Amino acid sequence: MVDEKFQIIADRENIEFSKKCSKWWNGNAYLSLYNYFSKFFYKNGLIKISYEYRQSEFSKPSVIDGGMLGDRHICNIVCEIKAIDICNFKITERSILSKLLYSKTTANFKVKCLDIFIRKQLLLNINLLEIFKIAENSPEFSPLITGQLNKQGLYIIKINYNTQMMNSKIIDFCIDFCKDIINLSSKK
Repeated sequence: MVDEKFQIIADRENIEFSKKCSKWWNGNAYLSLYNYFSKFFYKNGLIKISYEYRQSEFSKPSVIDGGMLGDRHICNIVCEIKAIDICNFKITERSILSKLLYSKTTANFKVKCLDIFIRKQLLLNINLLEIFKIAENSPEFSPLITGQLNKQGLYIIKINYNTQMMNSKIIDFCIDFCKDIINLSSKK
């Protein structure tokens, strides 16, 4: 199942992915562990995807444990962009109190950024809106997205999240978000 979804992403982006299979010990048994890696260039950026699928004894979440003992899907997407002049940012889910007080806000996330133009562009980004729409309907999915300049002069965007089930739409939205920032950097 995960292989098929990764193959769809690879075909869409015209890239290759590698897969590494191993086992992990959960305290009771050795279970399957799959790692998927992919990287590709888009304009002046390099997008790297690292995806880990940890199979559990309890692959079907139950009502009792709330899925706490279910499968784990951990995704890390890193986008390295050359020659960019964008302020650092951090994007997280809004708190429950913020959602109650500001319920008319279209964005289900908050952006910390000193640049007002970039902050506005991020709040209106269609892919971010879709990512956090999924987060709103899935309590165990809470992505963390950051962008910052490193010491080597590369602008690094990091997207980290984990879920209980693979959702290839999330990966698609994350890739498209990275492409949006690369496109934004070329306009600025």
